[in-house]
Amino acid sequence: MPGIVRQGLDNIGGGQVIGKPVTVLANGAIVSTVGDTCITHGETPHIQGTAIMPSGSSSVFAGGFPVCVVGLSPALCGHLPSPGSPNVIVGR
Repeated sequence: MPGIVRQGLDNIGGGQVIGKPVTVLANGAIVSTVGDTCITHGETPHIQGTAIMPSGSSSVFAGGFPVCVVGLSPALCGHLPSPGSPNVIVGR
């Protein structure tokens, strides 16, 4: 099963994952949820605010939002988040 995506520890295309503050942590970092984005990592569509992750787990939520998962949550720019938590895993 894939690892959960964490703000500040994981990236999308080289841009650090950032987003809304939820109160759920994985490996000491805030978990990423649907609607989170990343720091700019190239030209449009890879700029902050447009490289949004629109999908996540259908069964695991944080702050009322589906959590983002490596392999399940591509950003709108086409990049996948990585590397993800090595020990906090999420089903679909």
